[in-house]
Amino acid sequence: MEIITKRDTQISATKVDAYRRKIGTAWQKTKEGILETASLVADANETLTTQEWNQLIQDLPFGDSVRSMMLGIGKTKRFGPQRIQKLLPPNYNILYEYSTLDSGEWKQAILEGIVDTDVSTTEVRKWKQNMRLGGSSSSTSTTITGVSNKFYAVVPAIDDLKDKDKKQVRKLLDTLQKKLKTLGADVIYQETTTTTYRQEKLELQRGKLQKTLSGSLQSHLKKYNSNVSFRELEQIESAYYQYRYYQDHDRYAYADASKPRNHSIDDIRHPDNPFGEDDMGFRVFMKWVRNNNVITQWTPIRELKELGEAKCIKLALEHTNASNHGQRSNYKRQLTNISKRGGVNSKYAKQYLGMLIDG
Repeated sequence: MEIITKRDTQISATKVDAYRRKIGTAWQKTKEGILETASLVADANETLTTQEWNQLIQDLPFGDSVRSMMLGIGKTKRFGPQRIQKLLPPNYNILYEYSTLDSGEWKQAILEGIVDTDVSTTEVRKWKQNMRLGGSSSSTSTTITGVSNKFYAVVPAIDDLKDKDKKQVRKLLDTLQKKLKTLGADVIYQETTTTTYRQEKLELQRGKLQKTLSGSLQSHLKKYNSNVSFRELEQIESAYYQYRYYQDHDRYAYADASKPRNHSIDDIRHPDNPFGEDDMGFRVFMKWVRNNNVITQWTPIRELKELGEAKCIKLALEHTNASNHGQRSNYKRQLTNISKRGGVNSKYAKQYLGMLIDG
């Protein structure tokens, strides 16, 4: 029988707390923050026992689906070289898609410019789908350099056409296939319905809108955070997370230490933390953040009351990124409410309401 001592329990708690603190600090939706977080999650998954891992994942600043993506990103070695990191976008959905490519597909993605800071999640997924529809990079149709020497013509499904029109289209397609054969190309008849194509078209449109809105939001937020240094912003991010964690769980995010000064300097209980409990406390901290126009990854939409157009852009962006109709309806309703209040924000809300893609 294994005997677990008090000292063993303390060591285990310290290990889990160390990973929790590092991940909480690293978790920023920047390229560097995503890669560091993913590396820490993968390392924790390898290092911690099952019990420790289960304890850690309860307190991470993201849910199961993001944790799964972080694990996939962290386990791949292909993002290590600096020349590759320069090409990566600051989007964990895209980085995860990259991590699922086999070695041949990865080389081909680099060659075709799919690995790029300006690419959307939809574009990467469509590219991967087309690659696998037309034969994977590991097949005989790919050379050592990863350049395909086999071409395919993908023909949309004609399910929704009338029988008379189908016969005419098939006759044209037979003629097309003979011509394409002379060029060394094959015809693939895609087994999807018009409804599926409509949905794919909407996803492509949302991908383009997402890129536009993200760029616009970043340019609007440049004037914020100008009053704090990068190090202060890191401490603010960490303090914001810890205060919110305490409100949600009624306990501190990090393990207790025997003395306050034994806590990390970023812990809100440390007496020298300028954003901690001794100097500020949650209410004063939040007021200071608002007064100094500091925006963090933890800032919820409801806190962005004074951001005007930036808030409207963020609502439109959340609508675009939403995974279901219910979420999209919620963000659209918030924009609609702003549009009815009058004033300059009403004008912005109406502008971005007109850009939303429903369906």
